[in-house]
Amino acid sequence: FGTFGTMDPGINSPRIQSWNVTVEQQLGAQWGFSASYLGSHSDRLWAQVARNPAVFMGLGPCIINGVSYTVCSTVANQNQLQTALGPKYAQGAVVTQVVPLPHSSASAVLRYQDLLKKHAPGEKPDFVSLEGYLAGTLLVEGLKRASTLETEKVIDALEAMRGVDLGTGATLSFGMSEHQASHKVWGTVMDEKGAFQTFELD
Repeated sequence: FGTFGTMDPGINSPRIQSWNVTVEQQLGAQWGFSASYLGSHSDRLWAQVARNPAVFMGLGPCIINGVSYTVCSTVANQNQLQTALGPKYAQGAVVTQVVPLPHSSASAVLRYQDLLKKHAPGEKPDFVSLEGYLAGTLLVEGLKRASTLETEKVIDALEAMRGVDLGTGATLSFGMSEHQASHKVWGTVMDEKGAFQTFELD
């Protein structure tokens, strides 16, 4: 693996133009007036475009070409993500997620989509922001159940939560020795366009 670049042999060199105008006028014996304008313009600027960029596949575990990765998208496997998972080669790659598809019709996901449009217009739904939304929603529920907002009271309220349904299709529960609310894993598979689709693990 390596970095290679190509350049059009007929490419023009970058061009920068600059200009300035100054006007001065004496006013009487002791006063003077001066005004200056500076301008510049650049064109023919060069830019680099990656022809085989790595595909971000989330932060969950995945299998690429028979090799298992605990965290799917890292610098360590960037080359594999580039060569194996260009859009036309992505079909069939299975990735497990800890949240549903961010484009699914689950009620929690629909609320997430609405809030994303409202507070972050232009941002596309993805697994990372959906996971953050669900974690934040669960924390807010725990704060509501706490008698006061003291640290120990909030912890007690969170650890007393059982069978909470945020609308993902999986219930969430904490306990004194259970601080992972969900053990649900959703399967996804990449289609020929590099988009995630639901994949039943059972």
